[in-house]
Amino acid sequence: MAAILERFKVLKFRSVQDSGWIDANKLTALIGTNEAGKTNLLLPLWKLRPANDEAIDPLIDYPRNKYSKFKSEGDKDPFIIADFRLSSGQKKALQSFFDLDESVFDIIQFSRYWDGKYRAVIQNIKDEKVSPAEISNFFERRLKLIQPLADFKGSSELKTKFESLVSSSKKWKVSDVTSNIKSALTDLKSVEIEPDEKQKELIDKCLLQIERLEDIYTKRGSAHNDSFKAVFKYLPSFVYYSDYGNLNSEIYLPRVIEDLERTDLRGIERDKARTLKVLFDFVQLTPKQILELGIEEDDSSAKTDETIQIEAKKKKEREVLLQSASTEMTREFKDWWKQGNYRFRFQADGNHFRIWVSDDVRPEEIELESRSRGLQWFFSFFLVFLVESHDEHSGCILLLDEPGVTLHPSAQEDLIRFFHSLSDDNQVLYTTHSPFLIDSSNLGSVLAVYVDESGFSCVSSDLRRGSKVLDKSVYPAHAAIGLTVSETFLHGCLPVLVEGVSDQVYLHVIKNILIKMGVIQPERELVFIPTGGVKGMKPIINIIMGRDNILPIVVLDGDSAGKTMIKSLHNGLYKDEQNKVIDISSLVKLENAEIEDLIPVDIINKSVDKLFRGRDDFEDGYRNNEPIVPQIEEFIKAEALEAEIGWKVQLAKKIARKLPEDTIQKKTTDLWLKLFQQILTLSTS
Repeated sequence: MAAILERFKVLKFRSVQDSGWIDANKLTALIGTNEAGKTNLLLPLWKLRPANDEAIDPLIDYPRNKYSKFKSEGDKDPFIIADFRLSSGQKKALQSFFDLDESVFDIIQFSRYWDGKYRAVIQNIKDEKVSPAEISNFFERRLKLIQPLADFKGSSELKTKFESLVSSSKKWKVSDVTSNIKSALTDLKSVEIEPDEKQKELIDKCLLQIERLEDIYTKRGSAHNDSFKAVFKYLPSFVYYSDYGNLNSEIYLPRVIEDLERTDLRGIERDKARTLKVLFDFVQLTPKQILELGIEEDDSSAKTDETIQIEAKKKKEREVLLQSASTEMTREFKDWWKQGNYRFRFQADGNHFRIWVSDDVRPEEIELESRSRGLQWFFSFFLVFLVESHDEHSGCILLLDEPGVTLHPSAQEDLIRFFHSLSDDNQVLYTTHSPFLIDSSNLGSVLAVYVDESGFSCVSSDLRRGSKVLDKSVYPAHAAIGLTVSETFLHGCLPVLVEGVSDQVYLHVIKNILIKMGVIQPERELVFIPTGGVKGMKPIINIIMGRDNILPIVVLDGDSAGKTMIKSLHNGLYKDEQNKVIDISSLVKLENAEIEDLIPVDIINKSVDKLFRGRDDFEDGYRNNEPIVPQIEEFIKAEALEAEIGWKVQLAKKIARKLPEDTIQKKTTDLWLKLFQQILTLSTS
């Protein structure tokens, strides 16, 4: 099983100069206008470890305005950097190999360079403020093992070296620690020792572990050493697909043979050739073999009985092989796509190869090209996914470029539900500009891609309206929210209005935790709708209450903006139903409280430090009985850190990934339960 992609950064790749860190969830949508650069964020991630060994091509992928400099000087910087979270089993395996505490291996960072080489970094060792204690523990364990050497009579020189080593190690910086330990252990080994060689063997073992650590900590390159291999095996492969690779029904074999032998194909032709390659890999026959199995002599009068039998046998073999592949494809596709019972048949006829499709609704066989573009996309994508992932489906990450663009809106909604089921085993990142392909109940997984004033592609988690550069890019998200508002009527859902996307993220994950605990069982689906801040609250309220004149439940922060809106609602629309306006401050009994104050402090502390990485730890200055968001803002300012407008959403996404895995104290779950019981009670009143 591969590690989980946490976040990634793209540097100097086509239209992207520096994307900044992009968070990845189980299902992540990159939205934006055409030419915003969405594809240019997926391609470098694919080339971090492409399942099909796709080549790095600077001529195509390096920024054009800097290519001449690259050609003459090269580029020592990576084009893709990505952080991966390891599972408990993976961390234990690395703990055994490197002899470091398991917690060190929480995150492994992989980078890839234009020459194809890699770098792997154990993130917690790389970080100055995390590493010293861990390295110190590592060193102290080594010292305890070789302590008997210093106590052996007559080894005064060794004892002096040992004591000096222990004393000086307290002052080492993280960046110096591996070389210092290695040098010190080498010095110890050089001392004349009277007893047997076991002690020296022990030092050799310590040196080996130090060298392994040093390989990961300090070295770059393709690193075919054992240390690199130990972590590289956890780097997942990536499968990229766009509809440019969709298969046609009739395939002319001589042209396919020619294209598969070419190395200069680009763009659409390259994508189609790639899909054709995986098709014949699945069939387990090359186009040339299919042709040769069907060749007949032109002069039928000159054929002998033996020739006729040989030709018939070859054709029979081809027919059986294609029939077997057809049956296997039908079975595999049925297990994967539940929206229809499709049957596929591969046929070879002379120079042509055809794909026929039938199903329960249309039992007559029809060429793939004559079926819907949606089915062509599903079939072609599945073929690439099936073959390139080498049956390791649960390990690869799927990158889909503008999926479902030819599908009807209702079919796009089916597609997003399909992506959700697929993401249980495979992380999915996809680009889109369609509101029907955005999950408005989980906008924390949606990122906006736009072109900045310098002409470079940028990414933001801020989905609010108003920014000149972002407004067009975030339109699909706002349209999706409008669709969700409509669907609450159509499907009998219970809408709960919240201020922002971060509020939605927290309440969505808390809801799922409480349902899993069995303490709530909503009769209707709870849909948390972000209104884009308090200013958007009243317009959305008016839309929702428009049909039946029923006021929706509203959850508001207790900060100054929230208090003002609460007062306005109490004096206006909610004058007779004030209990439908839930004030977080009143719930948690804390002045100026916000949704974040519902989250356990220790989880927020760790997540803030991982997000911002200041010189000091956030928890060191944390003050009890004060709202946490202003304290985070103080920390950002004091540490002179850069925080984009949507940092609260980034923090919420990190916490949402962590929250279900942690053991939550009962007083916290009781508080959550109180909030949701209030919501559910109001929904029936």
